[in-house]
Amino acid sequence: MTAIKFRNTVLKKSESINGAEAWVVVLPAPATASDKSSKPKAFSAPEALPAAMRKFLDAFSARTDFKAKSGQIMSCDVSAELRAVAGFLPAQIEESFRILKFFRECIDAIKGVEPKNIVVDLRNVGDISSVLAKHFAAAITASLHVDPKFVKEPDTKKKTAPTVTFVTTTEDKSILKSAHHGLDTTISTNLVRTLAKLPPNELDCAKYVERCRSTAKELGLKCTVFNVDQLRKMKAGAFLAVARASADESAAIVKIEYSPKSAGKDTKHLAVVGKGIVFDTGGLNLKPAAYMIGMHGDMAGSAVALSLVSLAARAEWPVKVTTYMAIAQNDIGPNAFRQNEVVTAMNGKTIEIIHTDAEGRMILSDTLTLASRDKPDLMLDFATLTGACVGSLGEKYSGAFSNRPDWRETIIRSGVQSGERIWPFPMDADYGEVLKSDIADTKQCRLKGGPDHIEAAMFLQMFIENDVPWIHIDLSACENDGGLAHVPDKTTGFGARVGEQLARNLLNF
Repeated sequence: MTAIKFRNTVLKKSESINGAEAWVVVLPAPATASDKSSKPKAFSAPEALPAAMRKFLDAFSARTDFKAKSGQIMSCDVSAELRAVAGFLPAQIEESFRILKFFRECIDAIKGVEPKNIVVDLRNVGDISSVLAKHFAAAITASLHVDPKFVKEPDTKKKTAPTVTFVTTTEDKSILKSAHHGLDTTISTNLVRTLAKLPPNELDCAKYVERCRSTAKELGLKCTVFNVDQLRKMKAGAFLAVARASADESAAIVKIEYSPKSAGKDTKHLAVVGKGIVFDTGGLNLKPAAYMIGMHGDMAGSAVALSLVSLAARAEWPVKVTTYMAIAQNDIGPNAFRQNEVVTAMNGKTIEIIHTDAEGRMILSDTLTLASRDKPDLMLDFATLTGACVGSLGEKYSGAFSNRPDWRETIIRSGVQSGERIWPFPMDADYGEVLKSDIADTKQCRLKGGPDHIEAAMFLQMFIENDVPWIHIDLSACENDGGLAHVPDKTTGFGARVGEQLARNLLNF
C-alpha cells in the first residue's frame, strides 16, 4: 500500500472541489434542547456543501424523516461519481474514543466506492479542526490495514491509499502536522495488529528476534539480543524457567534503543517492557483446547513495545526510549518447569512456582529488573497477562497498575486523550499478602481465585529496582469483537496510542 497523501485547502462557504469521489462533511453536535420533551429539529444541509449535494441531502432527510442527533451519520450518492457523508460530532468531543469511532463509521459509509480522492470538510467545526484531522487520519489508516494471509492463491489486488484533502475556511498550519501524527500512531497500532495475527510458526522466537533486528536496522537503532546462554550468565532464572522447555533455545530478551540527536544529560528516558510469549500452551498445567486457540497473540505486549520505539524514531521524540521485549514460548516437554519448584530471579529473589500457566509474570520479572537498572524516568510494561482483568473490565478497557498512586488521574486522562481507555486498580500492600511463601521469598501466584490481575501486578512490583516510576498495563482490550474506536476488527492493536500519551503526559514533551 502506498502512503496516504494529506492536503489542506482553504475554501469559502460556497466553493467546492472538483474530482472528489467522497465528501465527508463534519458538523457540530446539535444543541441539546433545554426542554427534554421537545423533539429534535429537522435536518437542514449546511451551506458549506455544494448546491447539488445540499439539495440531495435535504430531499433525503425529508424522505426519511431524518433528525439531527449527536454522532449520527447519513450518506448518499450525489452522482455516479460522488458519495456524500454528513455526520454530527458526538457531544463529548473531548473523548477521543468517541471521535475515532465516529470517523470509523464515516469511513465505513464511503468504503463501497473505494475513493481515491476524499474531501473532509471541516468548515463548520471551528478551532478543533486540527484535532479532527488527526483522528480522521488515524481512522483512515486503520481502515487500510491488510491482515497477513497464507493462502494458495493470494489476492493480488492492492489497496490504493487515497489522497485526503482537509477543507477549512482559514489557513491552519497545524492541520497537516496533526494528520501525520494520526497516521504515525496508527502505523504503530497496525504493526501490533499484524504481529499479533501472525501464526505461531510464522512468528516463533527465532523469527521474532530476527524481525526485531531488521526493524531496528531499518530505523538506525541499536539492537542487543540477550540469548539463553547470556541470560544464564545474568542469572535470569525466572525467565529461563519458562524458556527451558523449548528445544531450540531461541528465547531471548531483545533490547532496542532510540536516542534523539540532541540528547544530553537532562534528556528524559522512557523504558518500555513487553511480554512476548509467541505461543502459550499453559506448560505442564496444559490449557484446554478452547483456551489455547489464539495463544499466538500472547506476544501483543512485546509488539506494543516494538511499535513505541519505532514511533519514537519515526517521529523523532525528544526523549530516549529503550524497549525490552521478553520473547519466549511456554512449551511442554521433559524440561518444562513444574509446580512447587523454587527458582531464583535475576534480582536474587526466590519464587515458588504455583501454576505454570502464570508464565507471563515470570518472564516479565527478570525483564523489569533489567530495564529498571537503567534508572529510566518512566517505565511502562504491556502484557496480555490475566483473564481476571478481562473479567473485571471486559474487553473495552485495559487495566492499569502503578507504584505511583498519585498518577491515577493522569492515567485515566491519558486513556481519554488517546482513545485507548485504561482504568487504574488499587495496589495496597495487603493485596500482596496472598503471595507469601513458606519456602521462598514469594509465591508466583495463588492456585485459583482472587483478583489475579492485582496480585500479578503486586508480584511484578517486587522485581523493580531503584524505585523507578512504573505503570503496568494488562491488555484486556487487546481483542474485542467488533473492534474498538477506529480499529474495525477483533485484534485491536491496543497499547501504542495510550503508551505514547502516557509518555507525553508524564515526561512533558
